[in-house]
Amino acid sequence: HLRAGRAHRTPEPVPPPVEAAATHRPQVVDATAAGQALAALATVEELLKEWDEGGPAVLRAGGLSVRDLKRTAVALDVPEPVAAFWVELAYGAGLIASDGEADERYAATPAYDEWRELPPAERWAHLAGTWLTATRTPGVVGGRDAKDRTLSALGPNLDRSAAPEVRHRVLALLAGLPEGASPVEASVLARLRWERPLRGPQREQRETGTGDARDDDLRSRIARWTLSEAELLGVTGRGALAAPGRALIGAPEAPRPAAEAEPRGPGDKLPVHHHRTPPAATPPTPAERAAATATAARLLAPLFPEPLDHVLLQADLTAVAPGPLERELADVLGVLADVESKGGATVYRFTAGSVRRALDAGQSAADLHAFLARHSRTPVPQPLTYLIDDVARRHGRLRVGAASAYVRCDDDATLDEILADKRAAALGLRRLAPTVLAAQADPAALLEGLRAIGFAPAAESA
Repeated sequence: HLRAGRAHRTPEPVPPPVEAAATHRPQVVDATAAGQALAALATVEELLKEWDEGGPAVLRAGGLSVRDLKRTAVALDVPEPVAAFWVELAYGAGLIASDGEADERYAATPAYDEWRELPPAERWAHLAGTWLTATRTPGVVGGRDAKDRTLSALGPNLDRSAAPEVRHRVLALLAGLPEGASPVEASVLARLRWERPLRGPQREQRETGTGDARDDDLRSRIARWTLSEAELLGVTGRGALAAPGRALIGAPEAPRPAAEAEPRGPGDKLPVHHHRTPPAATPPTPAERAAATATAARLLAPLFPEPLDHVLLQADLTAVAPGPLERELADVLGVLADVESKGGATVYRFTAGSVRRALDAGQSAADLHAFLARHSRTPVPQPLTYLIDDVARRHGRLRVGAASAYVRCDDDATLDEILADKRAAALGLRRLAPTVLAAQADPAALLEGLRAIGFAPAAESA
C-alpha cells in the first residue's frame, strides 16, 4: 500500500548486458598484454632498484610521505596514482617492507632476490595473483579517512574488503564477452549495480540524475580502478581480457564470435552475440588459486620474447636494447648507463656520471671496453671509447677513507719505528704522508696503545 503496489522503483528483471566497445584479434590482445606484462616487471624492478639505494622513510603513522611518492613517480616516469599502484603491488607481493631499524625506511626484502630468480612469466603471475586477491586498494591513496586525514601509499586504512570480489567479478564480466572484445565501461558498472543494488541517497541520485554521486560508490570506483590496473599489469590488452588473464580467474573458454556461433533454432529470438557471463562463483580455494596462477604463467611464457644477449651501440652515446635483456647484461648495463626511454625498445645513455658509477662499482676501463665489445652487435663508437678512457683517467685521483685518529711527528724515523713494531698492529695504523699516520683506533685508545709500547705521545685538538 505504501509503495503503491511497486516493489522496485524501476523493474529490471533481466540483467543489463555488458556491451562490447571494440573487438580486436585475440593474437593482438595477447601480444599487447604480454608487452604490458614485461613493462610491469621492468617497472617493479626499477622501483626496487631506486629504493635499494636509500629507500624512503616510514611515516610515524605508517606509510609513504606525499613528497616521497612524488619522487617515486618522477623516478618511474608515471603519474602519482600509478606510482601508488606499483608501490602497493610490490608491498603486497612481499618484495618491499620496512627495514625495522630505528630510523625506519622501506627496502627490498629477501623475497625480492628469490622473485628475481624466477622465470619472467612466473614473476608476472606472482604479481597478478597478488593484485587479484589484495584487499589493499591503491586507488584511494590521496583521499581522506573518517578523521579527515590523508590516506598515504603503504599506510593504514587502505584495506577495502570488497576489492577482491569486485576485481574478480569485473574480470568475469570481461570473460563473458566474445574473445578479443573490450567492454563499454558504463555497461560494466550498470551490470554491477544490477547485481548489487545500492541503498540510500546514492541510489536516488543515480535514478534522478541529481548530484555528483553517479558511479561514485565504492564498488563502482573499484571496478573502474580494476579496468585500468588490469591494463597496466597486462591482465588485459587493449581493454580485452587476455588468455593469461582468463586463466588467472579460472574462466572457461571465451564465447565464440557471432559468425562462428551455432544456430539456436527458429524459436530463439536472442542474438547470437548475447553476453554469456558466468554467474558469480564462490571464492576459489588456495589450491585452485595456485593452479590458476600456474596456468596463467604457462600461457604467458610463450608470448614473451627470448631475452637478448646484445645491444646496439650508437654514435650519440646511446645503446638500444630491441627487447628484454638477459639478467647479467641488464644488471651491468643498468650500472654503466642511464635509461633514457622505455617502450618496445629501451634506450640507454652513457654519461660521465654513469661511467663513473661503473668504475665505483669495481669495474676497470678495460672491463668496460671488453663488456661493450662482447655485447654490441655494432662496433663500439669512438666517442664512447674516449668517454670511458677520459673518466677512468680522472677516476680515483682523490681518495676518501675512514680514520678515527692520526699520529703526527716531524721525525719520520719515529713513525717508521712505530709501524715496524708488531704490538702496534691492533691500532690499525697506515701511512698517509712521511710525517702522518692514520689509525682505526679512537684517539684515547691510540694514546694508550702508543704509551703501552714505550712511546710518549701528547694529545692535540683538531
